Amino acid sequence: MAHKFIRLPVLLVTQLWFVACAQIDQGEPVVDRATLKLANGAAISEAAYDDYSPIVVRLSNGYLALVFGSTRSCALSCTNHNIFVASSVSPYAGDGSLPAFNTPQPLVENGFSPVNGAGRWRLSISVSGNNITIYAQQPGGQIRTSGVINPVSASQINVGAILDVITEYMCYSNNMLGIDATGQMLAANTAGTQVFRFNPNTSASQCMSANVANPKLSTGTHISLMRQTSTGIADAYIASDTAGNASAQTATSNGPQMTALKASLAGHGLVLTGISVFQAATAAGDLLTFSAAPGIGQKSDLYVMKYPTPQVLWSSYVAFGQQPQP
Repeated sequence: MAHKFIRLPVLLVTQLWFVACAQIDQGEPVVDRATLKLANGAAISEAAYDDYSPIVVRLSNGYLALVFGSTRSCALSCTNHNIFVASSVSPYAGDGSLPAFNTPQPLVENGFSPVNGAGRWRLSISVSGNNITIYAQQPGGQIRTSGVINPVSASQINVGAILDVITEYMCYSNNMLGIDATGQMLAANTAGTQVFRFNPNTSASQCMSANVANPKLSTGTHISLMRQTSTGIADAYIASDTAGNASAQTATSNGPQMTALKASLAGHGLVLTGISVFQAATAAGDLLTFSAAPGIGQKSDLYVMKYPTPQVLWSSYVAFGQQPQP
């Protein structure tokens, strides 16, 4: 990828809100080259490959798990799009600087077969203790799950015989959006239409009845849950789409496009390809992880946005305790 920032694992955006929110102290723009890295100091993201949709979650022991999609190669003949997992080498101190990560390992079936998707994966993660469950979906495909896996591994991570479809058979063909605070999945049949909330691990046919009031949630490809104490409301999400947009949304209300974020990234020659809220032990350590490319349809790299924090980003568009408005 011929972009001057392509080898930077981290972009700290500190002047996004020059129009949107003048009362927030913006500081100065800084690029930190040392946050999202491997234990040997090298950047995780590789310019030759499409690395996208990074999601970082905190385990019970304080260590982190990073999950992302990538077209990178692997020792087991990874081709096209695969899912990679990396664990942090140390616990996260909650200070806004992520620890280094171990070498990303691919998800495999039967112990040796990479999942090798044809297009970019939609990804969502749930955490249980020191384990994670990955939910993944190919374009036009079914929602699949890794089952409960340990993200700490020095070799490929086996999901068993197959990356299986979720148990909720009435819902698995919907477009996966994300996970709520209780582990329920949100998904929609078609972009811009009815959104459903359901337990992916049961077969209760909830896609027939458990409706979510805000259909605009489904216009994106991923929604990421905000911390309730940071927004003053429950069920608040940052949504992202394939056109490089991010927006503030809730289960009940359609919110504004985060236009200053898009403009600031464009100023760095970047287009957003995915964004996710990392929730630390406390709100003070929360961060935004994202992927961005020089243009739509081009290869992405992985980044961490240390400023604005999720809370500052949200409050730039939505007042605390209030539902968002377009």
